[in-house]
Amino acid sequence: MSSLARLAAIVALLAAPVVHAAALAGNEGYTANLRIDKRLVPAGAGAAYGSVHRRTLESETDSPMSTSSFIDQNSTVFMTVYGEQAQTYTLDKTGGSFGEQNDLVPVTVLDVSASDGCAALQDKLTWWETVDDVFTTENFIKGIILQSGDASAFTSTLLSCFDAYNPSFLALSATAVPAALPTAAASPVASFYAEGSAEIPQGPYMAEVSTTGNRVRLSKVYRVYRDEMQAFTAPAVPDKSGDFFYQLSAEVPGMNTLSIPVPSRVYTLNVTSPRPLEGMRVAVKDIYDLAGFKTGCGNRAYFNLYDAAKKSAYSVQKLIDDGAIVVGKVKTSQFANGAAVSAGWFDQLAPYNPRGDGYQSPSTSSAGSAAGLAAYDWLDYAIGSDTGGSIRYPAGACGLYGLRPSWGALSLEGVMPMASRLDTPGFFARSGDYLAKFGKAWFAGTNATRSFESFPAVVRAPEDLIASTGAARPIYNRFVSQLAGFLGGRVDNTSYYGQWNETIGHEVGADLPSYGNVSWTVFVGYYQSLNLGDQFFADYERMNGGRRPTIDATVDVRWNYGRQVGLEGYNQALDVKAHVKDFAERYLTPTSNTTCSESLFVYPNSDGSSPDYRTIFPNYPRPAFGWGPQTTCIYADSPEITIPIGQVPYNSTVDGVTEYLPVTVNINAAEGCDFMLFSLAESLHNAGIITEVKTGRTAF
Repeated sequence: MSSLARLAAIVALLAAPVVHAAALAGNEGYTANLRIDKRLVPAGAGAAYGSVHRRTLESETDSPMSTSSFIDQNSTVFMTVYGEQAQTYTLDKTGGSFGEQNDLVPVTVLDVSASDGCAALQDKLTWWETVDDVFTTENFIKGIILQSGDASAFTSTLLSCFDAYNPSFLALSATAVPAALPTAAASPVASFYAEGSAEIPQGPYMAEVSTTGNRVRLSKVYRVYRDEMQAFTAPAVPDKSGDFFYQLSAEVPGMNTLSIPVPSRVYTLNVTSPRPLEGMRVAVKDIYDLAGFKTGCGNRAYFNLYDAAKKSAYSVQKLIDDGAIVVGKVKTSQFANGAAVSAGWFDQLAPYNPRGDGYQSPSTSSAGSAAGLAAYDWLDYAIGSDTGGSIRYPAGACGLYGLRPSWGALSLEGVMPMASRLDTPGFFARSGDYLAKFGKAWFAGTNATRSFESFPAVVRAPEDLIASTGAARPIYNRFVSQLAGFLGGRVDNTSYYGQWNETIGHEVGADLPSYGNVSWTVFVGYYQSLNLGDQFFADYERMNGGRRPTIDATVDVRWNYGRQVGLEGYNQALDVKAHVKDFAERYLTPTSNTTCSESLFVYPNSDGSSPDYRTIFPNYPRPAFGWGPQTTCIYADSPEITIPIGQVPYNSTVDGVTEYLPVTVNINAAEGCDFMLFSLAESLHNAGIITEVKTGRTAF
């Protein structure tokens, strides 16, 4: 396709009939910005296909941060970060002496008051060890730095509380220097002030004591974990601004595994005005821009072609501003398209699903996000995306809570497009209350916050969608009954496909599986090939002597199909979407002024009946034809949550024993009712109807 033909196609796409018009998702111009603003800049004004040059960010060649690591007697690896861009704290001595000079000492910063006794201080340290995976008194009481706004708090009695730890020094920090330093039985005592009078967050640090003993520099401590499930593409450590990231870590031995550092949770335990997600550790799918990082989208050629992002995606920055801590980027199948995990991932190894025998597929697209959260209790959340089920299918395979939000609820600026009219962000959690906490923070102030006075009283659980769930059938029935009882409502088993046939299907003259069969692949194949694929290929060929980039077979098949159906096929897919949206809004989940959605559409998501072994090689991929209820909310622009409700046994052909696979259910509501679903999940959690899932082989 020539540049003029491509331009004409884009103009035609944007000029689709008004009946299909909608607000923008925010990622429509992603590829154009990628080429012009961030990474590839045309040489010469107005040159559409002239030569290009690369613009490299300083962070790619010069790292203003470096690391130091140490291993404790339990073989746990810890890391600290130094350098001009690292968050460190400098302390200048005003009296007394340090016991260590020109050395690195693990220390603890502890706030104290005049009313503190030894028991209260010991309780605080014990609590830290309970809630944090970094701090231990065994490792970080080699030196103790006591901090108070009241110099009178520093007494010999207070200092004696730490005699049993035998620290190498005790240091005191106050807004006013003590008139006379108290003494400690076995440790030198010094006083100091923090540079800039900054209060240092409590927690573990590495203290670098100057050769003169007059200055101490404190660096935050990270614990380094091995990515055993191979879910990550890179670790991420923020600079002192908190908004720019570097790929830094210390090595934890493993087989083809990355090492992921996470900071102590103690740093954010006592924040005076905590933000909604303060201290929550989050992994980011590798289709979101993260400042300082390349966005690889699962493809080596794409990763190598374009430079690092100068700023994070809007949705990622919102998490950072809400207090979340990004710990790394996680894998996606190429360009977020589904691909079989055994042979379909050409450029990287698909993540391992920790559930069952460890050789089940984690599903695809947001697979790294789901596999990581299902495996690691040191990770609190993971974000992904959902264009065709890429949150809900991995949530089902890995036994997690998940959300596909109302379309357009959160800008996708800085996120790779798949089919912008269907694209949404999404996330995974391990409990209903955590789902609510994250969702209410991330989607605050968006169109996902329609008001409601109470929950819907009608549970739409179509019998034709539950009929073939095998051993999971009793688990579904029990959940649906409990849900209706909790709501004080009733269950409506009206057939999903039957109701379509009697209503919208009668109007369009087709059953839903036939009518919607090719539409989703048309959306993705046409839009992504035109708005990302063609431009990526052109850029790569110009930079590599006419060579074509290698892409996964699944992506190749879908893009070629999209090119074949063209704009006419895309507009027909828009018609299908409009009719399905009409069906959902009129018959499945009509809106309500009191309950936001008149009913909840509930149906099985994963039933554990068919183990999906990654050890079995699939046939060559075909376009993703077919229809399932998971596509309903995609076309209706409405929110849907996935909830784990149980597990069923299977006889593993991999390890030869009985293992268990998750059973999950999806709950759909009217467009804009996301907050109602968050509150419902939180309420069901508090009522004990749904529970937190575990990490590892079994969810329950």
